[in-house]
Amino acid sequence: MVLYKNQPAGMISFNRFHKLDNSTEIGYWLATKFVGKGIMQRAVRGMCELGFIDYKVNKIEIHTAVENTRSNKVAERSGFHLDGLIRASELLEDGYHDGYIWTLLKSDWGIIRGIVR
Repeated sequence: MVLYKNQPAGMISFNRFHKLDNSTEIGYWLATKFVGKGIMQRAVRGMCELGFIDYKVNKIEIHTAVENTRSNKVAERSGFHLDGLIRASELLEDGYHDGYIWTLLKSDWGIIRGIVR
Protein backbone atom coordinates (compact mmCIF):
# COMPACT_ATOMS: atom_id res chain seq x y z
CA MET A 1 0.00 0.00 0.00
CA VAL A 2 1.17 3.51 -0.81
CA LEU A 3 0.43 6.07 1.90
CA TYR A 4 0.41 9.84 1.55
CA LYS A 5 0.07 11.86 4.76
CA ASN A 6 -1.14 8.69 6.48
CA GLN A 7 -3.90 8.16 3.90
CA PRO A 8 -4.07 5.17 1.53
CA ALA A 9 -3.19 6.64 -1.88
CA GLY A 10 -2.53 3.60 -4.05
CA MET A 11 -0.77 0.27 -4.43
CA ILE A 12 2.61 -0.92 -5.64
CA SER A 13 4.01 -4.43 -5.75
CA PHE A 14 6.42 -6.83 -7.34
CA ASN A 15 4.10 -8.81 -9.61
CA ARG A 16 6.37 -11.73 -10.41
CA PHE A 17 9.97 -12.83 -10.27
CA HIS A 18 11.70 -14.48 -13.25
CA LYS A 19 14.55 -16.88 -12.46
CA LEU A 20 15.71 -17.11 -16.08
CA ASP A 21 17.00 -13.52 -16.21
CA ASN A 22 16.89 -12.68 -12.48
CA SER A 23 14.27 -9.97 -12.97
CA THR A 24 11.04 -8.75 -11.46
CA GLU A 25 8.13 -6.61 -12.58
CA ILE A 26 6.62 -3.68 -10.69
CA GLY A 27 2.92 -2.89 -10.94
CA TYR A 28 1.25 0.20 -9.50
CA TRP A 29 -1.83 2.40 -9.43
CA LEU A 30 -2.64 5.67 -7.71
CA ALA A 31 -5.98 7.22 -6.74
CA THR A 32 -6.84 10.21 -8.91
CA LYS A 33 -6.86 12.74 -6.06
CA PHE A 34 -3.17 11.99 -5.37
CA VAL A 35 -1.91 12.41 -8.94
CA GLY A 36 0.71 15.08 -9.63
CA LYS A 37 2.47 14.99 -6.28
CA GLY A 38 5.40 12.72 -7.26
CA ILE A 39 4.11 10.00 -4.93
CA MET A 40 4.33 7.09 -7.34
CA GLN A 41 7.74 8.09 -8.65
CA ARG A 42 9.09 7.98 -5.08
CA ALA A 43 7.36 4.64 -4.48
CA VAL A 44 8.89 3.18 -7.66
CA ARG A 45 12.35 4.37 -6.64
CA GLY A 46 11.85 2.75 -3.23
CA MET A 47 10.84 -0.52 -4.86
CA CYS A 48 13.92 -0.35 -7.07
CA GLU A 49 16.10 0.02 -4.00
CA LEU A 50 14.38 -2.98 -2.42
CA GLY A 51 14.64 -5.05 -5.59
CA PHE A 52 18.26 -4.33 -6.37
CA ILE A 53 19.66 -4.26 -2.84
CA ASP A 54 17.54 -6.70 -0.82
CA TYR A 55 16.27 -9.11 -3.49
CA LYS A 56 19.41 -8.79 -5.63
CA VAL A 57 17.61 -8.80 -8.99
CA ASN A 58 19.45 -7.69 -12.10
CA LYS A 59 16.52 -6.12 -13.94
CA ILE A 60 13.21 -4.50 -13.03
CA GLU A 61 10.44 -4.12 -15.59
CA ILE A 62 7.38 -1.89 -15.73
CA HIS A 63 4.62 -2.75 -18.21
CA THR A 64 2.29 0.11 -19.14
CA ALA A 65 -0.55 0.69 -21.55
CA VAL A 66 0.57 2.88 -24.45
CA GLU A 67 -2.25 5.35 -23.80
CA ASN A 68 -1.54 5.60 -20.06
CA THR A 69 0.48 8.81 -20.20
CA ARG A 70 0.81 9.21 -16.43
CA SER A 71 2.10 5.69 -15.87
CA ASN A 72 4.58 6.09 -18.72
CA LYS A 73 5.82 9.36 -17.19
CA VAL A 74 6.38 7.63 -13.85
CA ALA A 75 8.55 4.98 -15.52
CA GLU A 76 10.46 7.57 -17.55
CA ARG A 77 11.05 9.95 -14.63
CA SER A 78 12.17 7.04 -12.47
CA GLY A 79 15.01 6.39 -14.91
CA PHE A 80 13.60 3.39 -16.76
CA HIS A 81 14.52 2.72 -20.40
CA LEU A 82 11.74 2.24 -22.94
CA ASP A 83 12.60 -1.12 -24.51
CA GLY A 84 9.68 -1.39 -26.87
CA LEU A 85 6.07 -1.93 -27.79
CA ILE A 86 4.13 -5.15 -27.28
CA ARG A 87 1.14 -5.30 -29.59
CA ALA A 88 -2.19 -6.41 -28.12
CA SER A 89 -0.57 -7.06 -24.74
CA GLU A 90 -3.70 -6.65 -22.60
CA LEU A 91 -7.35 -7.53 -23.11
CA LEU A 92 -9.75 -5.04 -21.52
CA GLU A 93 -13.52 -4.59 -21.85
CA ASP A 94 -13.15 -2.48 -25.00
CA GLY A 95 -10.66 -4.82 -26.71
CA TYR A 96 -6.93 -5.39 -26.92
CA HIS A 97 -4.49 -2.65 -25.96
CA ASP A 98 -0.85 -2.24 -26.91
CA GLY A 99 1.71 -1.92 -24.14
CA TYR A 100 5.17 -0.61 -23.47
CA ILE A 101 7.93 -2.43 -21.65
CA TRP A 102 10.24 -0.26 -19.54
CA THR A 103 13.37 -1.71 -17.90
CA LEU A 104 15.99 -0.66 -15.41
CA LEU A 105 19.17 -2.68 -14.92
CA LYS A 106 21.05 -2.91 -11.66
CA SER A 107 24.12 -1.46 -13.41
CA ASP A 108 22.04 1.61 -14.38
CA TRP A 109 20.59 2.03 -10.89
CA GLY A 110 23.88 3.03 -9.28
CA ILE A 111 24.40 5.69 -11.94
CA ILE A 112 20.92 7.23 -11.96
CA ARG A 113 20.19 6.99 -8.25
CA GLY A 114 21.69 10.39 -7.59
CA ILE A 115 20.43 11.92 -10.84
CA VAL A 116 16.73 10.98 -10.97
CA ARG A 117 14.56 13.29 -8.93
